[in-house]
Order: sequence, then structure tokens, then C-alpha cells
Amino acid sequence: MSSDVDALGSNRMTDGEVNELLSRVGVGVLSLARDGEAYGVPVSFGFDGEETLYFVFVGYGAESRKEAFAAETARASFTAFEVTDRDRWRSVVVGGRLESVDREEWTGATEAIEANAWYPSLFRTADPTGGLEIWALRIDERSGLHGGAGP
Repeated sequence: MSSDVDALGSNRMTDGEVNELLSRVGVGVLSLARDGEAYGVPVSFGFDGEETLYFVFVGYGAESRKEAFAAETARASFTAFEVTDRDRWRSVVVGGRLESVDREEWTGATEAIEANAWYPSLFRTADPTGGLEIWALRIDERSGLHGGAGP
């Protein structure tokens, strides 16, 4: 018996198409979990073009829910998508290990972020004394689908 997803076989994206979308879109939803509780948060991201997504977490006070969840998430999922109309859409889901990036390794991360991340106006109100952290999602699984009219 085939599933609904199997019926979409001709709508699957290649790894190259998945990478192209991740290199261009710059925003998506990061899904985290701890103690059986899920937390999905819209975030800007950078992509190194191969296997890593980078996220900047800006401190908003002593307790950051996003950072607390990230620290306890063994495996994260990330979704990026674009919709042109009902027949022209693409969505990508990647999964992998989430880890904090050491400051010594920030150069490559910031280059990826500068290449395609989208910055919300909310960053202007962030408290810089709250801290700035970069997190990486090391992709080990990726998939993508596109609407009937193709990418």
C-alpha cells in the first residue's frame, strides 16, 4: 500500500534543488523539543551550501526560551518554504544535530548568515547585553517537495 507522500514522487526535489532553496530563502521555522514539549519558532538562517544551517540567537533577558530548548534538543528539524500561488510552491524539511558554535568558529558561520539570512526589525530592539549566540544545525537528513507546476 502506498502513502499519500509516495504519490507525490514526481514532486520530490533533488538535493541540488533543496540546497538552492536553502541558499536563497533565509527564513523558516526551527522545531525544538524538551521533556516531551515541542517548540517551533520562526528564525532567520544562513546556509553554508552543503551541510550546515546557522542561526543567531539574540538575548532578550535572563531566560531565553529558544536557547533553553535548543540546549536540550538532541535532534532538531527545520522547515523553509516559498509559495508563489496554489500550484507553485516549494517546501524543504531538514533534520540533524543542533549545537552551539564556539566563538573561534564564528567566521564561517557569520559568512553563511550574511549570504542569505533575513533580519527582522525586532533585532533593533534586542538588548546586546543579553548576549549573542550562534547555533548550528548539522544536516544529516533533507527532503523537499514542490507544487504541480514545478519550482
